[in-house]
Amino acid sequence: MDGFVSWVKGVVVDEEQTVSDPELLTEIMEIRESVEEAPDSQALNQIQSRMKEKLEETSGSFADAFRRRNFDEAVTCMQRMTYYQRASEEILKKL
Repeated sequence: MDGFVSWVKGVVVDEEQTVSDPELLTEIMEIRESVEEAPDSQALNQIQSRMKEKLEETSGSFADAFRRRNFDEAVTCMQRMTYYQRASEEILKKL
């Protein structure tokens, strides 16, 4: 198998699977544009702060979905966290 694959409670999660959530994809594109157009480190730090908030919020949603055994929602949260983490890493490279 290509990519990273996780098994959680019998649910296979391919973290490299293409995401088809248009809202998330649009949000990530906007974040990347903001990062590219950021005039200075202060602007990048503000974007980084938003990514941290998004990661914390989504992590909470993941934990809630997992507790409720709603594994489809938990997988969606994991995918969102992966995208937010990658965006955060891009910001750190620019700082």
